Amino acid sequence: MVKKTGGKDIGAWAFLIGILLVLVMALFNLSGGLGDWIFLILVLAGIIVGFLNVDKGESQKFLLAMVSLVIVSFMGGNVFSSLRGFQLIGDFIKRVLDYVLVLFVPATIVVAIRAGYSIAKD
Repeated sequence: MVKKTGGKDIGAWAFLIGILLVLVMALFNLSGGLGDWIFLILVLAGIIVGFLNVDKGESQKFLLAMVSLVIVSFMGGNVFSSLRGFQLIGDFIKRVLDYVLVLFVPATIVVAIRAGYSIAKD
């Protein structure tokens, strides 16, 4: 799945850094100021993952997995935010799922556009 560029797997690092940033942002509930910059980094990491981690043969599997993840993250965030008695845990899980959306929606869009272009040109 990882395309190596000159021995470096930039896409894999973007994925890993994105996941770590998701957890940090959710744990510390970062918003405004530093949180805005991390949010931008998440979007850029998602774009990098979309361009560098998925080749033509993997597009279909990637899109199926990511669309499922995006739907579950969106719906799951609403479910977990309403946990009574476990408000802190529910809020944390909702933030994780929200930030997962920020990371993976750009990747999904990039791969979907590339797949659509590939289909159109064939």
